[in-house]
Amino acid sequence: MRQKLVIFGGGSSAHTLIPLLDDSDFDVSVLTSKPECWNDVVSLEYQNATGEIINTFSGRLTKASKIQKK
Repeated sequence: MRQKLVIFGGGSSAHTLIPLLDDSDFDVSVLTSKPECWNDVVSLEYQNATGEIINTFSGRLTKASKIQKK
């Protein structure tokens, strides 16, 4: 049974974490102020110091939802 994981905030940590969790047993969702900017697939490029792409990782996002402000 897959577990649900919610990431609070759509910053660089979320963009890094989502692809790295792709092979896990989690359905990953993100709470963000700009859910319309997210795609179903999030990609991460691992580059060396000169900008050469060493590897690319992709992860599936279950849902992007808007943070409700009080």
